[in-house]
Order: sequence, then structure tokens, then C-alpha cells
Amino acid sequence: PRVALKLSAAFGGANAALVASLERGIAASLAERTPHAVEVATIGVPALELDAEGVAPRTRLTTAQLARMDRLSALAVAAAARAFEAAPELDRERTGVVVGTACATLENNEAFDRRFRERGAKAAEPRRFPPTSPNLPAGQVSIAFSLGGPSLAVGGSLAASIEALLVAHDLIAAGDIDAVVVVAAEDVGTTARDVWAAAGWPIPAAGAVAAVLRRRDGGAALDRNHLKAAHETALAAGGRLGSAPGYPAFLAALGVEQP
Repeated sequence: PRVALKLSAAFGGANAALVASLERGIAASLAERTPHAVEVATIGVPALELDAEGVAPRTRLTTAQLARMDRLSALAVAAAARAFEAAPELDRERTGVVVGTACATLENNEAFDRRFRERGAKAAEPRRFPPTSPNLPAGQVSIAFSLGGPSLAVGGSLAASIEALLVAHDLIAAGDIDAVVVVAAEDVGTTARDVWAAAGWPIPAAGAVAAVLRRRDGGAALDRNHLKAAHETALAAGGRLGSAPGYPAFLAALGVEQP
């Protein structure tokens, strides 16, 4: 064939389609466009817990719905709420979510699998299965704040939080969306600590922080080369970047001292 479609319909609504062709197509013309400049609209205060009663009025979710969230999703929503507090008015339909997490859903996976191991397959709890997807926190943020842009999680290394900034920057620069709430979130419990200790890795700081990036509107442009260099430095240093991986590295990449 001269043209082929690759469709990936993934769990949690993380869907993508890729068209490959022998002919010059739209991708070539997009690559030739001048990228949009990107700026940091706001950076929230790190969140260590979710105050469901305080956050609920700022979302489309009830206090009970927020209270039932898994911890990683709860941290992501709490951090996003703090970032949106000081954010300028945004077109929510053209605002996306990118979550960067190195530990991802290890704690949720262990909780789901423990019952499976102890009691057999028939005792597996369906309610614990959705939180085993790292994309769930991004989806929960999207739902909570009525965001219509793409939502996804990244976690290719201990420098996942900076990876998320790079992905968000590129989505805006390409003109795909106007803004992205970028969340660095880590649910660090016994399982994550044991795995990280066994591997000899620096244990990520538990908690979350979020920043809103948007198409530049007069502020100082966010330098992609700086983000890329920070990401490469973090990879070379095993994710340390002078501090624990997770939200401290995220803040450091944005030039913010950890509060």
C-alpha cells in the first residue's frame, strides 16, 4: 500500500492515530511551520494531600468523587487546582494535560495484585483496576477542570517531570493546543521505596506540583533548549538534578527554588 493507518485505541482514552504514506503529506507542511513561542503562565504551590472540600468548588466533581480518587490522581488534581488559582483566563477546550511520573502506578499495581495473589483471580477487585493505568491522573484532571485538549502521562525515566514539560512545550509550539497544565506527581509508598532502593536510585519526593504553559502572550519565552539540557543532565545524573527526582526537579527546570 501507498498509505497505511496505524490506530492505537488505548485504555483510559489515550488514543492516537498515525498515517504513513509514500507521498509528501501534511506532516511535512507542519514541520515547516514556524513554531509558536511558549511561556509559563503560572506555577502552583506543591501539594502533598488533596483537600477534597476545598478543591471541589473549583471543579465539576463532588467532594465524595474527589475523596474516592486513588492517591496519584488526587495529588495531580490537587496540584492542578493550585496552578489554576493564579492562571489567566484559558480556553479550556484548547487546554491539555500532561502528567510526568516516574513511580507511576506502582502502589496501585501492588494493591491490585496483592489480593489477586492471596485469594486468586476470582477475588480481583474491578474498582482497583482503573488506577493501574498511569493515564488515569491526566484523565481525572481533564474531567475535573473540563479540559478539552489531549491528556496523557509520560514516565520514560527518573526525569519524567522534565519530560512532561518538553512534551507540553512541543504540543503548544506545534499549534495543536493553546495551553497545557503540566503536572509532576509521585505516589511514593512502601512498594516504590523498595523498588527504588533495590535499584540504587534516588527515591523521588512524594507529592505533586503543576505549572500552566501557554502560547506566548507577551511574557518571557520558555526556552526549549534549556528544558532539553535539563532533561539530559537529569538523565546523566540518574534523575538527581541536585535534588530528589519528582517535583523538586520540575521546579528546578523552571528556575524555581523549592519552597
